[in-house]
Amino acid sequence: AADAAAANGAGISVDGASATFTYANTGDKWTMNKPLDVTGAVTATGADINGALNIEEVIEKYASSTTTTGTLTFDTSASAIYYVMADMTTNRVINFTNLDSTMAVGETKTVAVVVRQGSTAYYFNNFQVDGSYGMSIQWVGGAPTSGTANSKEVYTFTFFKTGSGAFDILANLTAYE
Repeated sequence: AADAAAANGAGISVDGASATFTYANTGDKWTMNKPLDVTGAVTATGADINGALNIEEVIEKYASSTTTTGTLTFDTSASAIYYVMADMTTNRVINFTNLDSTMAVGETKTVAVVVRQGSTAYYFNNFQVDGSYGMSIQWVGGAPTSGTANSKEVYTFTFFKTGSGAFDILANLTAYE
């Protein structure tokens, strides 16, 4: 074909089974009209599922650091869990990055931050989304005002994108002693 438009509909057709695997110029993608059964791993950089998704097992990677001071930058496009593997030594700020650019209005994303606490506990006392302060967060039981000594704490945040740079945020803090 001379170009993508001319290639539209090209592919493989199996007579008798009415099975097709064809190129679609609209969307610049491959389409098929039968289910795909794969033995082994499938590697992809993304997936859009428009229907039910049945999963037997999920294993997630997490981001981690041992930084205990300064702003914690959480790249939400790289992982959904961030584990701070050293005891907090001061109250900190979390900056959740790559939310506005990776989410559409009407989408939601949930992330978690796990922190270790030593004998003196601290907490995240301010929050940013893509570097901006002033995000309204609704907390289960109210916003934290301290940490829990000698524990691991899990902060969970659910972001609902309501507009460009605008989010409704629900949060929870749970201490594991």
